[in-house]
Amino acid sequence: MNQNLDDLLKVCQPRLLSYFSRMGVSRADIPDLCQEVYLRIIHGWAGFDRQREFLPWMYTIARNERLRFMNRAARRNEVPADSPEQQGIQVDPAQQAEAREISSRVRKTVEELPNKHREVLILKHYQNCTFAEISKILNVAESTVKSRLYKALSLIERRLG
Repeated sequence: MNQNLDDLLKVCQPRLLSYFSRMGVSRADIPDLCQEVYLRIIHGWAGFDRQREFLPWMYTIARNERLRFMNRAARRNEVPADSPEQQGIQVDPAQQAEAREISSRVRKTVEELPNKHREVLILKHYQNCTFAEISKILNVAESTVKSRLYKALSLIERRLG
């Protein structure tokens, strides 16, 4: 395999793990999905236009694989597991309990968002994608990305406020 591609796959691994985790894929299924994404990247590498940015292409592949996975699970009447356990903040027990409660409420609120709003929020705030990158990943206009993000944030504020 090309050394440049090896380096890109190493860089994208934590991003893929985070993306799948935040999109509600069970921990047990994440390695399989990552493997599928890697295979698609490897098979598509020869035709990949090096003038394009790699991350939007990778996230598009990851998104498509996640959707395929969800469709297969739905056909088998399986329900994907909830998002993985929260990482605790190392403080005194009262502060830790409060932080867990807040994190749990926010996570639950984000999980309850409509998929189109949740995905934009996760790509922007957790994966640090630009509006242009998200637009390419989701194949929608940048203005649509911005409006979906605004709507996601306003829904979260309304539900938590």
